[in-house]
Amino acid sequence: MTLDRFFGIHVVFYRQFLAWRRFLKNFLVLSVFDPLLWLYAMGIGVMSMFGGTQNYLLFVATGMVAAVISWSVAMDALIGTMQRLEQGMWRAVLATPTTLLGLTLGEAAFSATRGVLAAVMVGVVSLFFVDFPNPWGFLPSLIVIWFAGFALHCMCLCFTALARTFADFDFVWPLFLNPVFIFSGAFFAIDGMPKAVQVLVQFFPMAPAVSSVRGMLMGTASILDVLGALLSLSVMAAVCTLIHFRLFQRRMYE
Repeated sequence: MTLDRFFGIHVVFYRQFLAWRRFLKNFLVLSVFDPLLWLYAMGIGVMSMFGGTQNYLLFVATGMVAAVISWSVAMDALIGTMQRLEQGMWRAVLATPTTLLGLTLGEAAFSATRGVLAAVMVGVVSLFFVDFPNPWGFLPSLIVIWFAGFALHCMCLCFTALARTFADFDFVWPLFLNPVFIFSGAFFAIDGMPKAVQVLVQFFPMAPAVSSVRGMLMGTASILDVLGALLSLSVMAAVCTLIHFRLFQRRMYE
């Protein structure tokens, strides 16, 4: 795969920003409200039911910082991309010097960057409820969150490349996205699950991301843990990129 196939990533990134910036205020509000609801329901609600301590609220808060990107990234990769395909925007962009790979990776890069902004908002709001043992770990955790968003976007593009109507996504939400979010480790420890599930979730971007980010915020993650998460997410992104690139080649040119 030659380097010229990556041409246009920065242009697509900037185009996505220009199209999205008018929704910035709505995005910031929703980025706070939705995770706040999960934090209250799963953190404060469950903790009060079982007479728990502040520890579970901290557990959920550190997990939500990473898991919050799931829905915004998935929505853009699935619904947003499908809309741009049906409206002819992709064909218009591909009529320029921008390549197909540059188009998909440019959109994935912007989607991941937008997800990092959502994670920042959640991290700030969480400070009103809990005290992170290692707040300085929040800054390097954003790198892991970006890679997780990028990998998830590339993974979701594989489904979009195969879909022919929006109805095809009816199977993606319950069979893929819900398990990715629920079994990410944000609300309960993956260690208590069956071994088969523990292995399976490691092939989804959110599980290594949540584990690594929580470790950094708790001050328990080592450099090897973080590098391992980044390597895992990079491999996922690379494999999914190869798959969705071939699928979109068939869809757009055959």
